Amino acid sequence: VEVVPSPAGAWTEAPEPWFRARRLRLFAAVFLVVLLPGLAWDFLRPAQYRATANVVTEAVPIEAPTVLGPSPDAQHVAVQGRILLGAQLLESTLETLAGRIAPDIGSVDELRRMLGVSSQPDTHLVEMNAVGPNPALLAEIVIGWIESYQEQRRLAVEEEVGETRRTLTAERDSLAATIAANRAALDQFRAENDIVTMERDGNEALARLRALNSDLNRARDDAVEAEARLDAIQAAIARDDPVVPPSEQGNLDDLETRALELRGRLIELQKRYTQFYLENEPDVRVLPAQLDELEAKIAQKIANGQRVMLTRSEQEVFQARRRVDVLEEDLARQKETAGAFTARFAEYEALKDDLARL
Repeated sequence: VEVVPSPAGAWTEAPEPWFRARRLRLFAAVFLVVLLPGLAWDFLRPAQYRATANVVTEAVPIEAPTVLGPSPDAQHVAVQGRILLGAQLLESTLETLAGRIAPDIGSVDELRRMLGVSSQPDTHLVEMNAVGPNPALLAEIVIGWIESYQEQRRLAVEEEVGETRRTLTAERDSLAATIAANRAALDQFRAENDIVTMERDGNEALARLRALNSDLNRARDDAVEAEARLDAIQAAIARDDPVVPPSEQGNLDDLETRALELRGRLIELQKRYTQFYLENEPDVRVLPAQLDELEAKIAQKIANGQRVMLTRSEQEVFQARRRVDVLEEDLARQKETAGAFTARFAEYEALKDDLARL
């Protein structure tokens, strides 16, 4: 092996490895000084456990059984979160836990430091959590906390329901008293104003008005018929027609028949015998006197009948007109009465409608 000497001035010192660098040694020393106490503290401290539960703070409708309501009330959820950490609920929780676990928790403040509440955005959910070194204890705490909250909510709901029931009962009693008073006033109003039935047309004032209208129409028809009979009698009298009462018509017919027969017998005798014989025969000469007597009776009966029929017809016309006048006066008074009744009945209907709306 040949050794070749290096040229003069070509010798250099080899570079120091990086893991021997001074800065690296300084950094490692500081890092270990900081890291080792931290690790010791972390591994030596007791373990911390966490128990959680979610509760719905507002009832969800049956048709939408989900915690995601259509419009969650964020204010209500926040209020319930404050209630969950309130002193009253935590005291109730301690009382609930007293029979289950050893008295490891001595005060409400100590319990509150173990508990936490957080709301779930856009939901009615609230997360309840407990943190501590004993996992079994944490679970019991959360369970007791939930039971106390549910009991408090139940009592609050019962109180609200009871208050609502009392309010509704008072309103119902007040409304019943108002209805009874209005019904009594309505009955008194109906009695004072002769409102017999609930139907407008069935009451006395309007029934009387309808009866008067019917009577007046019949009376006017009777007056027209009486006037027509009077006109017919007057026209018959003007024509010299025989006008007698129906009860006398049979006697008049009998007299006219006898006069007609006697008149025919005289005509027959005048044709067969002379005037001298007729005037001297006793049985024959009385016939003209008998005929005159019959004709006088007929004329008298007709005159009496005309007078009777005319007087009777005039009385019928007078009575018919008088009845029309009386009924018209009664109808006018009854119209005023019916008008007043209609106004009272309208008031009665208004009162009845007010009562029905109650």
